[in-house]
Order: sequence, then structure tokens, then C-alpha cells
Amino acid sequence: MPRQKSTHVDSPAAVGERLKAARERVGLSQRQLSFPGCSPAYISRIESGDRIPSLQLLRELGRRLNVTEDFLATGAEGPFEHSALLTEAEVLLRLNELEAAEEQYTETLKQSANSAIRSEALAGLGHVEFRRGRPREAIERFEGALAASPQDESYHPDLADNLGRAYAMLGELESAIAIFERCRESAARGRIAGPEEAGPYRCSSSHAAAVSGKHDGAPVHSASVARCHGQVRH
Repeated sequence: MPRQKSTHVDSPAAVGERLKAARERVGLSQRQLSFPGCSPAYISRIESGDRIPSLQLLRELGRRLNVTEDFLATGAEGPFEHSALLTEAEVLLRLNELEAAEEQYTETLKQSANSAIRSEALAGLGHVEFRRGRPREAIERFEGALAASPQDESYHPDLADNLGRAYAMLGELESAIAIFERCRESAARGRIAGPEEAGPYRCSSSHAAAVSGKHDGAPVHSASVARCHGQVRH
């Protein structure tokens, strides 16, 4: 008896393309996106159009990617409206044009109700404040970005590095260490797919030890902190 055609997706190939685009948008590998009941191999098969995920699975994948299950299933409610504003803001930030970047990130927040985009815009504003040497304002923005995202800081290494450093600048070392330790634990659980992706987490781990003054039971000198700071992107 032939398999009944699924009615909850428009086409397996289109679902796979949207899933891959959403995954790459947030910078996750198939391994990082996987979870019990949905292995990296199964995600690969979905993305190649060889498997049709259930609505329950699409819902969980969407939650992790900050998109709706309807978007993954049929393309409805496209998640990347106003992405041009966000892209422009990110370019301005890389050019260190802080006032212009701030304006673009703020405009993005005004125009978009999408949680993924709002999270990225808030994180961008956090990076702007951090570069201005205003750690308390940066923390407020970074924490807001995390609150808008279903993913913790271990999925956002740039944010985690600067958030931890901002707490350290204010002398709130316990908060800084907690952030870096959570990232290190995430790497230890195997969420990191390869050496390049693990790099920021290793730096966070070293930074946590440096801030606390301990590393394998031995004191850490200030040079260790400086070396780690030099590896962190901001």
C-alpha cells in the first residue's frame, strides 16, 4: 500500500531548504541543533528532503531556531523581515561606526516583532555599549538579548565573552565566572562540533579560571587574562 502523502508540509525539499537556511542563520551546525530524538544524521536527512518531520519535531526545531513551525512546514510567517536593517547594523558595527550602528539596531527593534531579530538587535546594542566602555549598559542589553532567545549564552560566544567581561569590569566576578563555566560545560557535553567552533568556549573556560585566579589548582597570572582577552572578538 503506498505511503499516504503528508499534508502538514508543502514539500519535503522545501522544508529541508528552510530548515538549513534557519539553522545557518543562527550559526548552528547540525550537531549543535540536534537533541534526544533528533540526531544530526536525521537533521541531515530532513535538510536533504529525505525525511518529513512531524509537527511536534518542527515545533521543537523552530523553538531552537527562533522561527515558527508554520514557517518550517510551509514557509508562512517568514522569520527574516527587516533583516536588511540588521545586516547593515552589523556592517556598521564591524566598521566601528557606533552611532550609526546604534541607530540601525534601534530601528530594527522598532520595526520587528520577531524574537530572533529582536534578540540579535539587542545583542548588537550590547556590543555597541561595550565598545563605548559602558559595561553596565552593555549587560542590560546582552541580558535582554538572551531573554528574547530560547538559546542560552553558549550558543552566542561573542555575546558570552563580552557579557562575562562586562561583569568582570564591574567587579561582579561570580557572574562572570558563571557565564564562562556554563559555556565550558556546554563544550564538555559535546555541543561543540569541531575545533574551530570550540575555540571561543576554550577561551571562555580559560578566562573563567583566570578571573577566579585558579587553573588546574594553580594561580593564574594577569598575563593569562590578557592572552584570553586578545582572542575574544568584540
